[in-house]
Amino acid sequence: MSEHLSKEQVPYAMVPGLEIKRSLGITRGKDDWIDAAKIALYAHRLRDEITLSKAPSKRIRKLKKLLSLCERLIKQRAGYKTSLKEQKRVLAQKDFKLLFKIQERMVRELPRQIDAIDGEMASIIKADAELDRIFDLAQIWAPVLGIHFSF
Repeated sequence: MSEHLSKEQVPYAMVPGLEIKRSLGITRGKDDWIDAAKIALYAHRLRDEITLSKAPSKRIRKLKKLLSLCERLIKQRAGYKTSLKEQKRVLAQKDFKLLFKIQERMVRELPRQIDAIDGEMASIIKADAELDRIFDLAQIWAPVLGIHFSF
């Protein structure tokens, strides 16, 4: 929706739902009409303080999608490793060869896919001077903040 509104040059503001909920107090029940009225009241009351939003660039949206996929694959890899380890401890190797073989293949293949995603994200960042500058700054500060980058 934000992409469409930006494209049509319609001004809009995105505010976290939790922020609106906390400002209005806790209420019971769920009613879309009442919720819409409360959101409108919130926006009207804070119209001077709310800043307008704009849709993120195509590169940023692509990076977000790739990062989300990468995080899912990392979790899947950890899940396969854990379940394979547990199953090898409990199940007989000779009776469950295919089960082990497929999971071992997944454990070997997922890092390749993760690396491919990392490479694509790096190329997107390098292709944009501003993103590259921000990424360089983030890498400088990452150790100080205890953050690790995979590429």
